[in-house]
Amino acid sequence: DGNILNSFNISFKSFNNKVKESFELIKEILININFHDYERLKEITLSLKNDFKSLLIPKGHLLAMLRSKSKLKLNEYLKELQNGITGREFWQKAKTDTESLKEIANKLDNLKNKIISKNNLSALIMGNTDDILKNLENEFFNLKESLEESNHYNGLLNLDANSKALREIIIIQSKVAFNAICFPSYKINDENYPKANFLEHVLRSGIFWEKIRVMGGAYGASASIANGIFSFASYRDPNFTKTYQAFEKSLEELANNKMTDDEIYTYLIGLIGTNIYVKTKATEALQSYRRKMLNISDSLRQDIRNAYFTITPQDIKEISTKILTQIRQHNSIASLVNNQIYEEEKNNLEKLIGKEYSLKKIY
Repeated sequence: DGNILNSFNISFKSFNNKVKESFELIKEILININFHDYERLKEITLSLKNDFKSLLIPKGHLLAMLRSKSKLKLNEYLKELQNGITGREFWQKAKTDTESLKEIANKLDNLKNKIISKNNLSALIMGNTDDILKNLENEFFNLKESLEESNHYNGLLNLDANSKALREIIIIQSKVAFNAICFPSYKINDENYPKANFLEHVLRSGIFWEKIRVMGGAYGASASIANGIFSFASYRDPNFTKTYQAFEKSLEELANNKMTDDEIYTYLIGLIGTNIYVKTKATEALQSYRRKMLNISDSLRQDIRNAYFTITPQDIKEISTKILTQIRQHNSIASLVNNQIYEEEKNNLEKLIGKEYSLKKIY
């Protein structure tokens, strides 16, 4: 599966004549930050508590998808700890009395000392002239030399992400549901990845829109493939078990019926359009940095794009059959749904996924 890159990113931009001052500011933050300003720490903690509490409805589909993915891969498990329902529960329990704030500050100090170090720092820099680039390189070198070395080992990599139930129903106070199903699929360097990526676009912009949004009444539905995981999700969905049936029926329809060349061409235009768009310099820098760290080369990305132009109706039919097999062999489900809908559909749910699932309530 390769190495896990659990990174802490800092991005900033600067005027050409303020490069030195910008790096001095970053240096001051990294080395001399004071976590023991308890009034400020209290404000930040309360802000995080409120931000996570308000995530449930507007971002419920993302929480469900991340929860589902977290049962399949360790890197997704780490994301869920920080940004998912687990992270939300952590901040809901966080206290803001002085002793609790001292404990948070001490943990932040400990974390800073582990990860902010000379041998743990890398950067991607962008400038518009050679002399500016040289200046940026020099300032980055000075910043790096000002940090201490550390031999911190990330023990999180030993955690077992697959020890929890693959099917989870989470009871929430909402009139609508958020449903997600994820399953292992093709990685970016697999020869079938471009076809699976094309299928993702067909599902997301075509068949899911019709079956889940128009016919099902959900506000939204999505399909995505990333890091070797294929994910389906619905957003503000009045349905529960019917949506999981619609996910599978959509694949069955594509596996049993061949699309036309005109349909393939229409989806191709849309897919290329989603891959080619104007980016800010900051976005370009962050994307380039991540690709370099993950060994995603420009030639690989070009090969994938070239493969899109060779995809035929038969390819979509065949890849749909393969994806259908994948979803049936091994999957992880997470739904955020109210108790009334759960009780009404409990029998249908257990016919669909069996009785081995976890049930919890969050508020």
